[in-house]
Amino acid sequence: NLKIAADLGLEPVGWAVTTLPRDDPAYGGEVFLSAREVRQAARFQLKYCDKLGHSRFVTMVFQYNKQGHIEPKAYQISDQGVALERDGIIEEGSKIGFLKPRIAKKGDLLSSVIYKNKVVKPGDDFLPDELLVKVVPMKPHNPQPGFKFL
Repeated sequence: NLKIAADLGLEPVGWAVTTLPRDDPAYGGEVFLSAREVRQAARFQLKYCDKLGHSRFVTMVFQYNKQGHIEPKAYQISDQGVALERDGIIEEGSKIGFLKPRIAKKGDLLSSVIYKNKVVKPGDDFLPDELLVKVVPMKPHNPQPGFKFL
């Protein structure tokens, strides 16, 4: 329960995605995060941020690498990506690894999405790679535990 964790001074720091390798020729290689995962990660970062709007919430992806070993990869969504989700500008694209700008409904005014110096037309797919920030997962050499066990 998040309330109990908060009462103990704890906070959520991330979520984990487990998946088999996702290669897609349309994507041009490996799918790091699906469109649904990118959008959910952005929502989590919005929900779990400090009073200044900064988030340390991380998305960990666990999948097998080409050598058959499980390799953790960590990402955050860029501030621009979080803002695109917050403002309802993006939605899932036509394939797993793509996002697309939402088509405006009557009376809506939406910002343009610019990808690699070109405007993406509403409803056209684009790769979310530019919205991902790679985080290096590691542990400290001399950890300082917060609790002592008997």
